[in-house]
Parts: sequence; structure tokens; C-alpha cells
Amino acid sequence: MPITRRRFLTATGSLVGAGVVSPLLGRIPAWADATADLRPISMAMHIHASFSEGIGSMEAQLTQAAANQVDVVWWSEHDWRMSAYGYRGVVHFDAMTEKEDGLPWTWVPRTSGSLSESSGRIVTTPSSPLDPSVPGSLRVTATSKGSSVAVNR
Repeated sequence: MPITRRRFLTATGSLVGAGVVSPLLGRIPAWADATADLRPISMAMHIHASFSEGIGSMEAQLTQAAANQVDVVWWSEHDWRMSAYGYRGVVHFDAMTEKEDGLPWTWVPRTSGSLSESSGRIVTTPSSPLDPSVPGSLRVTATSKGSSVAVNR
């Protein structure tokens, strides 16, 4: 069986933990449960999400963390993109193509799977009462053929 980073760190942590805990075993306070599981906690402590990693999603990272028995995930975002420099400042959903600073932004549907029907259009309700523009929202629908997963985004 190959030695992975996880196995090495778990074994090292267990040995260090045993060396630190064993002298203290006779001094465990009465309120402490001496039979508690003392397994190490696995943490991923500097993970970047889509702000720093583009299309990387937090959902995908959590899926990988669960698959690899990571107990705690700490996201860190410190990329210049957090300031939204050069990014859209607002989306009104007035039309399928909107302009900001003279540049067009067009919603282009992307589908996957087998759809029996799908649509994407601008609707007037629901909408944000705080939007100073003509009220609107983007409504996206998708109906899968059969029981397989299908997506319209």
C-alpha cells in the first residue's frame, strides 16, 4: 500500500498526539470524556473558489472534500478580482442583451442532457423593487426527457 500524504500526516499527527497526550492522561479533568474519539481533524485551510479560480466552484470543492474525508474547508479569497475591477457593475435584465460602458453582454443558453423543452426570456415579475431600470428578471426553464438529468443555463 503506497504512503500517501494523508497517511503520512495522519500517522505523524497520531505519534505526536500520543507523545503529547500520554503524559497528561492522569490529569484529565472529571468533566472530560476520556473515551472520546481522538482522531485528527483533516482541514483544507487555503482553498480558492470561483473569485480566484475562474470556473472552480465551491460545490465541486465540497464534493472532493467529502470524497477525500476532509472535515473542514476554509476558503480564502484575496485575488484582485474581489474588487470587481473590469467586471459588470449591475445587471438589469431589461433584454437578452444589455450594454454597460458600451459593451454588450448577451445571455446565451447552454443546455446539456436530453430536454423535452427549455426556454429563457425576460419577464417583468418577479423583479427587484430597488432596480431603477425597467423591472425585469431572467426566467430560465428546462424539462428533462424521462428521468435523466438535463440542464438549461
